[in-house]
Amino acid sequence: MGKKSLRKTMSTPICLVGMPGAGKTVMGQEVAKRLGMAFFDADAEIEAAANMSICDLFATYGENHFRQGERQVITRLLSTKPCVIATGGGAFIEDDTRHIIQTHATSVYLSVPLSILWERVQKRSHRPLLAKSNGKQILRRMYKTRTPVYQHAHINIPYCDGTTPANAQMVVDEILKYTRKNTR
Repeated sequence: MGKKSLRKTMSTPICLVGMPGAGKTVMGQEVAKRLGMAFFDADAEIEAAANMSICDLFATYGENHFRQGERQVITRLLSTKPCVIATGGGAFIEDDTRHIIQTHATSVYLSVPLSILWERVQKRSHRPLLAKSNGKQILRRMYKTRTPVYQHAHINIPYCDGTTPANAQMVVDEILKYTRKNTR
């Protein structure tokens, strides 16, 4: 199926959800490319709208203010069709934001084991909730409480230790399967 046909098949945006370090941005870029759709990283869009980094937003205004802005940005991005959106790790956890995503998009949960997440996130310093000396314990707690919520996504993609292109194709195949099943 060509990109134009795929784009026609996709009548709603796609939102990738999951833990920090799950690969939502990298996978989202590849999935969008394969589907011929626009790609947005919600965190980058939030930073652009606020003209400050996520870490600075958290430090200056707190998590509640950040989550309100995140919901506004995601709502705006969902009006861009067709598109793929990589959400921040906490977006889908917020009830109102999750409801908006579930109502206006196809949500795709990228499930990644805790050990792999830790390996990935400890290399980066841009995650305010994990940028503490007890980051591993915080990640473990987040994983335990967030995983059951992420599993409410329309599509659940289990971790596969393959290449990004191969994994992206698996995600695209699952999205197409879900879309075809739910548009009949």
